[in-house]
Amino acid sequence: MIHHLTCIICPNGCALTYDDQLDEVKGNKCLRGEKFAKEEILNPKRNLTALVRTTFKNQPVVSVRLSNKILKKDIFKAMELIDKILIDHPMKLGDVIIENLLDYKDVNVILTKEVKGE
Repeated sequence: MIHHLTCIICPNGCALTYDDQLDEVKGNKCLRGEKFAKEEILNPKRNLTALVRTTFKNQPVVSVRLSNKILKKDIFKAMELIDKILIDHPMKLGDVIIENLLDYKDVNVILTKEVKGE
């Protein structure tokens, strides 16, 4: 099967085709485009940002992000866990909320903003 996609790795925005029978990428102007196309078709990963609730009226939600990408198929499972978080004490930017999310050894959920708790 031939897959058509646009590379998002650099500003060139190459129009790529990936032939999964030949395991061949065409249309890329650099090696990064080939790597992107193969990963996007064979093993797509995404980063994730979200909001989590707090118990503080002045800051009812706070933003979080993942420290690394996860498989696209795991996004909904990750969001189910993140949706259950309720922060009830002050925390600093960069603090880890969930370690090793979904048993990914290198993926933590991290605060992107300080929780003052006022």
